[in-house]
Amino acid sequence: MIAIINRGPHTGDSGGEHNYDVRIGDELIAQFKHKRSDGLATCLRKAADAVEQKQERLIRAISELAKEELRKRL
Repeated sequence: MIAIINRGPHTGDSGGEHNYDVRIGDELIAQFKHKRSDGLATCLRKAADAVEQKQERLIRAISELAKEELRKRL
């Protein structure tokens, strides 16, 4: 199950910026900040952007590891 979880702050300030997690099951995929007043569509876009940024970082890291491993073998 994919979930976008509002982690707060839960201080009674519903209009302020909140921290959100994007999870697949129990695995944390990405995190982002969002103001509820910006609406659901913006929240979903920010979630998608956070996931894409995380994916790009992981791809770059894997690429660097592969290059490093290739250099060792040459």
